[in-house]
Amino acid sequence: MKTLIVAGTWDLNGGKKSGLMEKLYLEWKKYTKEEDIVYINGGNYNELDNIMETLKNYDVIFWMAYIPNDLKTKTIKSYNPYALVIGSKRNDNNESFVTILNKALLKRENLTIEFSKNINKFEMLVFDPLGTLWFQGSDIDKCVYSIYKRVEFLLTTKRDHVHKANKENILLKNDEFFEYVRLCADIFQKTIEHAPGVTRFLGNASYRDKKYIYMSERDVDKTLIDKTHFITTYLKDGKAFYLGDKKPSKDTIVQLNLYEKLKRINYIVHSHCYIKDAPFTNIPVPCGALDEIDEVLEVIKDKYNDNFNLDYYGINLKGHGCLIMGNNLSVMKKTSFVTRRLPEVIN
Repeated sequence: MKTLIVAGTWDLNGGKKSGLMEKLYLEWKKYTKEEDIVYINGGNYNELDNIMETLKNYDVIFWMAYIPNDLKTKTIKSYNPYALVIGSKRNDNNESFVTILNKALLKRENLTIEFSKNINKFEMLVFDPLGTLWFQGSDIDKCVYSIYKRVEFLLTTKRDHVHKANKENILLKNDEFFEYVRLCADIFQKTIEHAPGVTRFLGNASYRDKKYIYMSERDVDKTLIDKTHFITTYLKDGKAFYLGDKKPSKDTIVQLNLYEKLKRINYIVHSHCYIKDAPFTNIPVPCGALDEIDEVLEVIKDKYNDNFNLDYYGINLKGHGCLIMGNNLSVMKKTSFVTRRLPEVIN
């Protein structure tokens, strides 16, 4: 677990060390070999470029650097998209949780620590990009331990790439489904807790047509979705491929495998709210992790009597959201949704 910890203030005057981050570093040393940790607490802003060039060398990056607003820096994932990034936010202005969550999402952090000063101590929240809470309290040792346990799990999750095929995307009409997705987007916009100004619901949609699966484009506003926002995808020899230049949703491989297993399913909609009275998966897994496939299939075995030939499945993904999977739109439209309150505490 090669770890980089960058903390403290970084400005044009030499910066300043953070005492709290010193404590975090000392706790992290309990779980990782000292020779596998690079720890830098405060410094000159002009030194950051050299540090960022080394980001590709690390599995875990604690990016706790305070940089004045007039000094810009790139996102950590632009240097190392595969690292687990733990960010921080000092909430002195009493910002809402969903506002802080949205900022963490934009920075593509895997975990975020929110610090709030309470008299002579800091209260801390540790949460993931889906708004699931992994720690709440003032004990730095327990906070760091919760981060370690979640990072340890995340490093075991399985992922794979979607490969670009050398073919043009196929635009296919499916107006009834597009209308249903737009309707869902309106419902989810009211059901999902979100920051002001966020206009797209977090999730994706897909449908089957003959030999291809059509996945929604990554990060598209579903309230405006039409055929131009769907990417042609398919599985071949266990690998996922997409046509054209636009990238499909991060959940493409997961859904392709579900279509492969559930032969009667023609439509899938994924959202970050919950389905009323639907069964839950057992383990919270991050978006795009292939572990979700086994979690979903296990629910079908347990709660749907091991029947993989049904026309409908409504499944809640623990600490994540839901999957609505149907043979036709009539059965999909019977689904009722409930708000997933944030932050969500996992029992």
